[in-house]
Amino acid sequence: MNDFKQSVFTFHQHPLYDENDFVVTTCNQNAHDFLLNAQIPYAPFYLLQGAQGSGKSHLARLWQNKNNALLIDFKTKQSPYDILSPSSFFMADPIIFTTDPALEEKIFHFYNVAKELNASILLVLETPLSATTLQLKDLESRLKASPLLSILPPDDEMLKFLIVKQLSDRQISLDATLLDFLMKRIERSFKIIPDLVARIDALSLECQRKITIPLLKEVMENL
Repeated sequence: MNDFKQSVFTFHQHPLYDENDFVVTTCNQNAHDFLLNAQIPYAPFYLLQGAQGSGKSHLARLWQNKNNALLIDFKTKQSPYDILSPSSFFMADPIIFTTDPALEEKIFHFYNVAKELNASILLVLETPLSATTLQLKDLESRLKASPLLSILPPDDEMLKFLIVKQLSDRQISLDATLLDFLMKRIERSFKIIPDLVARIDALSLECQRKITIPLLKEVMENL
């Protein structure tokens, strides 16, 4: 007799950038407190960086909501003067630097116009600034002089929150013993959590099994 397996359908969930769903721990405390501080010092550009899954877009949306910032695209054909307005806030998420001199010139122009108008633009970096190679040295120097906010690798508090939250979104709960089992074995990175949670959910549904330590061992062996 063949083992019964439940068919599993994957639904892509769109992120909800709610303030109550953003947890602050040591890995993002500095970036969070700086960007959401009422007395944030002026700069034409603010830079926000962090690994995929670190919540940098979530934090950027909180900053956007706080400042009524408008989303912009540096690839636009419009002049920065047509887009930026005095003493206003804007955001580019994500910003991907490529070896495109024309794009670098455009971003540099936006910087100068933002400074002239006392406007501010938050750039959510796709890759860390230290790993970015720029051809336009004037732009490079402006970026290096801009406030750089980094979301660091996750601490245990953040990892536990992400595991519990993402499982809860799938209507799955873990008791403390199972959570501790995972915490002792998983890689300390943001990118591992969505895959881990998806595999736990899929294996449990496919095999119609409760989530137990043997099931988690099987997931970890194939992760």
